Amino acid sequence: MKSIWFATLWLVFNVSLVLWWTLLGIRRDPHASKMLLSEGAFLVLSLILGGLAFIRLILKERHRVKRLRDFYAAFSHELKTPIASLRLQVESLMDGQGLSSQQPVLKRLFSDSVRLEHQLENALALAEVEDGHLFLETLTISELLSKAQGFWDSIEIIDRTGGFTVRADRRVLERILNNLIQNALKHGKAQRIEFIREGDFVITVVDDGVGFVGDFSKLGQAFHRQGVSSGSGVGVYLIHKMMEKINGYARFSLSSLKRPNELKCELFFAPRIPS
Repeated sequence: MKSIWFATLWLVFNVSLVLWWTLLGIRRDPHASKMLLSEGAFLVLSLILGGLAFIRLILKERHRVKRLRDFYAAFSHELKTPIASLRLQVESLMDGQGLSSQQPVLKRLFSDSVRLEHQLENALALAEVEDGHLFLETLTISELLSKAQGFWDSIEIIDRTGGFTVRADRRVLERILNNLIQNALKHGKAQRIEFIREGDFVITVVDDGVGFVGDFSKLGQAFHRQGVSSGSGVGVYLIHKMMEKINGYARFSLSSLKRPNELKCELFFAPRIPS
């Protein structure tokens, strides 16, 4: 939408400029009015046609991007159901009896299905982050972390938020928390992650992983890989975008208080307006 407004303003400005110079030329030299009017009309017509063509190209490109985004979202959504079903079946097999010899294989299959399900959630979130609608409700961070602990059983989630509540969209906030946990587990090799309340509007997130390795200035750039074994960067990018979507922001910083290159995340939430 911004690009269309810019193109419209550019068109109006240039047409107005040509008309002004044409009228000014006629006032200064009335004998050349016929020539100035014909040249001015030609320039105005050229600008209008060029501007309209430019706007049409913008609209066409927006429509193409929307169709691509809709296909991407639909494809990811269609894959979610069978992958979730696969995860549930693996869980059932792991809970069964007489499968001790197969437990390593089942654990690997379960881990891979959880990771793939998480990546599909990120793909859906990436498709919806710009145009998705919010359904605001009052949420308790502790409730969402308790739910996340059942999903991420290979990392200990320590909740020190003390009943912290926020007005946000449930899916958006769950995606933010899950991305932080997944990054700590997969990239930081962490065994424990802590969510700590800092005042009325800030949650600090730290873990006991190996720390951040890579170019910190490019952290959060979508599809920028920090190394051979690193991810696509979509997770941190979505954390930033989704915090902005609920009128907050995320800030990442490096610290060496406990260990070198310790990565800390601070989530700043908007103050709640009393009803």
